[in-house]
This record gives sequence, C-alpha cells and structure tokens, in this order.
Amino acid sequence: MRLLPWIFLLVVSFTVACDPGGEVASGTLVATDSAGIMLVESLPKDPPRIFMAEQRVAISPDESKPETLFGNVVDVAADDEGRIYVLDQMAREVRVFNGDGIYAGPMGRAGQGPGEFSAFAQSLLVYGDTVLVSDAGNRSVQRFLRSGEFVDSRPQPGSQSARTWWESGADGLYAR
Repeated sequence: MRLLPWIFLLVVSFTVACDPGGEVASGTLVATDSAGIMLVESLPKDPPRIFMAEQRVAISPDESKPETLFGNVVDVAADDEGRIYVLDQMAREVRVFNGDGIYAGPMGRAGQGPGEFSAFAQSLLVYGDTVLVSDAGNRSVQRFLRSGEFVDSRPQPGSQSARTWWESGADGLYAR
C-alpha cells in the first residue's frame, strides 16, 4: 500500500507537466478532444506564397526547322534579355532562341575538345555575360559568352556533372 502515494504523485506530476500553462502564441489553435487529449495546430504568420506560371513564348516543333526538334532536353535557362538557352543532350549542343522564340543559333557542338559536348552534358547556367555548361563525359565546364563565342574549358573535379550551381562571394562560382 505504500506504492499508492507514489503512483498518485507520479500521475499528478505528468498532469502538471502536460498543462500548457502560460499564453498560447498567436497563430496557434489549441483544442481538447473527447478523450482529453490536447490538439495543437500552429498556423504560419504569413499566408503561403503561390506562384503562377505564365507562358510568354512557345518553341513549337516544326519539321521544316530542325533547330526546333529536340531529342533530350536536360536543362533550360534564360538570361536577363529574354534569350532562352536549351541544352539538348542528344544533339550535344545548346540552342539559343530570342525572347520571341526565334532561333538565334547554336552554342557548342558534339565532340571531345574545347567547346564540344559529350553525350553526358547535364546542366547549364547563364551567369552574367557567360554561359556555363557542365559536361560529365568530358569532365569539364565549357564556358561561352552569351554571344555564342567559346571562351575556355575548365576541368571539373570528380566524376559527376554539376546539377547545382551557387555563387560564393568573391571566390566565384561553384558547381556540385
């Protein structure tokens, strides 16, 4: 029978520990269900942002224009002037279109040398006046000017092609 006071003390301790005590933060709903279990729901202070996509240009396939026929598009980017860069892994080139969807020309070509892409080119990035293309097959990052002129090819360490790009202040641009 000496155990009964300890059990009572334990039950009271748990009951007090579960008491919300104090004020509930704004944006928080607290309710108790029929079994006496407290339900807490925290609501965000600001409503969630919803973004709607709006089509501004379409590049439609046209048999008479081979540049509009794509084999395997693996990445797309746009610059601040509205040009669209499409990396087609099958064609092994970047196709550039102006803001109206009109073909402006290719960037790079298939091959193993500078300014050339293997079948494993995976991502591109428009960065300032530069277009960077990560090419796992050639283990390099090919650098072009937005005009399409080839600048240089830099070795890419590791065996993976970049899928994530980020800037790190004065240190420059990094790829992972």
